Amino acid sequence: MPLRKYRSIDDVPSNVATEHDDPAAALRMAFSLSALALRLAGWLPPSGVHKSRSLAEAQALRRSWEHAR
Repeated sequence: MPLRKYRSIDDVPSNVATEHDDPAAALRMAFSLSALALRLAGWLPPSGVHKSRSLAEAQALRRSWEHAR
């Protein structure tokens, strides 16, 4: 995507200036930023529900996920 510089807000085309007012565009931007953050973090916990019988067992399970990372 090319970078364009404008001297004032009056020089900006109308479709570029109003793009940030669109809630759907803001939501798409939020999703893309979240996806970028997850890729940069490099780790996702396993999906699904994981039941543990005790707090110690849950902590051990979490440590195993972090160690696998």
